[in-house]
Amino acid sequence: MYEKKIPELLDCGLAVALKVIGGKWKSWIIDCIRRGVRRPSAIHREMNVIAPRVINMHLKELEEHGIIFKEVFADIPARVEYRFTEVGETLLPVIQQLETWGNTNKEYIHRNNSRYAPGSCQFLPDHQKNG
Repeated sequence: MYEKKIPELLDCGLAVALKVIGGKWKSWIIDCIRRGVRRPSAIHREMNVIAPRVINMHLKELEEHGIIFKEVFADIPARVEYRFTEVGETLLPVIQQLETWGNTNKEYIHRNNSRYAPGSCQFLPDHQKNG
């Protein structure tokens, strides 16, 4: 695995928060788990526009940061579910606030982003995209 040559400076709270939830897909993964989509295969189906390898990488990072944990059931075949740690639970209001901010300001952002295509939100089921 790649190791950065320059150590990360995680003394700043904002740097820590962005390290944990930054990236294109982590907030969506956190929202999936919050809504009860906990099995890796279900997360892959929910996020079908992203390669499973990328989702698995983000799940592993969230697990390494102590935001989620993997619960392995002794079923045959084995079953795995992701759940929030206590610290992970404290992120849910932060993600909700980010979503609220995005919903409040999305029209403004769309007007100022020439690359925006209406209906392009990958996070919404098809029936909610145009609403």
